[in-house]
Amino acid sequence: MVLFAQGNNNCYPGLNGHDLTSFSTPVGWCQGAQDGRDVSQRMALLLLQNFFTGEYAISYADAKTVWTQGTVSSANYSFAMLDLPQPPAAPQGSTQPVALTGRLREWSNTLNTGAPVLSDRSMVLDPTLKTSSVWLTSANPSDWRGNVVWNDTHVTFESSRVLGTTRYGTKINHNDDLFTATSNADAMMSYGK
Repeated sequence: MVLFAQGNNNCYPGLNGHDLTSFSTPVGWCQGAQDGRDVSQRMALLLLQNFFTGEYAISYADAKTVWTQGTVSSANYSFAMLDLPQPPAAPQGSTQPVALTGRLREWSNTLNTGAPVLSDRSMVLDPTLKTSSVWLTSANPSDWRGNVVWNDTHVTFESSRVLGTTRYGTKINHNDDLFTATSNADAMMSYGK
């Protein structure tokens, strides 16, 4: 992702030089929405441009199909990415990209030690949660164990889906929850969208 950002205005896959809405991919690259927010599209950008091979997108504990060619879908990867909100609209008549804030800002090479960008998902869908892209290890929503990759590229093993303090831009959120609704009523990490 860091290598991808070096050739894309410091933005991670899915942001086109600080713009989500104008990002386009050839038909068939991925399954899902084509606005840069879809995790399949972001994974497809990395796989199709040979930043890594298909087996690296799959957890050793997950039964998935290694991608070699064609469409990329959730059948080809195991990991969740930072959920990206819809960006604000540019002022009418403006030709400048909208300034990134919050999570959109952290989906770039900012080296923020307090912003998660990737995480493990788990194998059992918890039906009590509001979104189908949220996965936990058991029926108990607090029982999640997994790795989290942070914006500065360090990796930690977390024993709870609830983190300590994370940071998006200048906003500090205490006790952020990776998977359930935050104070902004959306998930921190996305697996399907």
